[in-house]
Amino acid sequence: MTNYTQGAVIGAATTLPATTAAGLIMLNRANAWIIAGLLLLTGVNLVLSAAMISRYLINKRRANE
Repeated sequence: MTNYTQGAVIGAATTLPATTAAGLIMLNRANAWIIAGLLLLTGVNLVLSAAMISRYLINKRRANE
């Protein structure tokens, strides 16, 4: 059975900091350091998500051999 919950959590963790940063910018309450931190967190989450997807695909390919 496919587990979609983990993918949803990973997707939310990747996009939520960027969404928060955009909201702060639109409200004109943007502290540059907070925005930079949120965008850095988004970048780290994106790299980790890509690594998890790559690892999943490699393991799936090995299991099919």
